[in-house]
Amino acid sequence: MEIVDGTMLWARRIVFLVLVLFLSVCPVGCLEPPDGEVPPEVEVDEFPESVAKVYLITGPPFWQNLTIDLTGPTTVHVFFEGAVEGEASDNDGDGLDEVSTEIVAMKLIGDSPLGLVEVHLNPTIRSTGVAEENTNNTPGMLDLPPFTTEGTANSYFDVYFELVMGEFVFRTNQPKRMETVISHKPPQEGETYQNLTIIPLVDLYGQPTLFFVGNVSHTPVPPPDH
Repeated sequence: MEIVDGTMLWARRIVFLVLVLFLSVCPVGCLEPPDGEVPPEVEVDEFPESVAKVYLITGPPFWQNLTIDLTGPTTVHVFFEGAVEGEASDNDGDGLDEVSTEIVAMKLIGDSPLGLVEVHLNPTIRSTGVAEENTNNTPGMLDLPPFTTEGTANSYFDVYFELVMGEFVFRTNQPKRMETVISHKPPQEGETYQNLTIIPLVDLYGQPTLFFVGNVSHTPVPPPDH
């Protein structure tokens, strides 16, 4: 038989009373968005076999510069500005509509002379981005297929990642801005995101290491039905 002490019993009673009080003053529908406000549509893009290439500059005990080929799944969320896919807004006032994006999952695996390498997202920092159209022929809609018949968009993600190599685990605490121009949403095969900047890798405590990452490319490969 479960024995509940007096403190726990009083805590449960307080939570129950607060809930009853809230429901007594909250009219039907009070938790729904106010009139005129539409919750944004979130599209989930799955890339089961995305392809990446990472140039790794290693310090001791390895002292090697490596180009590592990796493959694996990547998941992206696209946050449209309304309840309909493709709705977008000119949030930065430059005359072009854009939508927010985020890489929410990634697991890339590849072989190297130093053994198996895995690249994930840094779990402590979100990897967010933006897709902005290059022409605004349809205000309020991202001018990009399949939402319009034609158009392209500049797309980028500020990616914070984690690299696992044997017993070593490295992270980035500054972003790799991965950029490309896309002709479709989701991107078509061959539309590759890239960044050439060399940035340092840190350990799990945020301390610097003698490892760096240079050129990185990432090609999202959509499923056959896209």
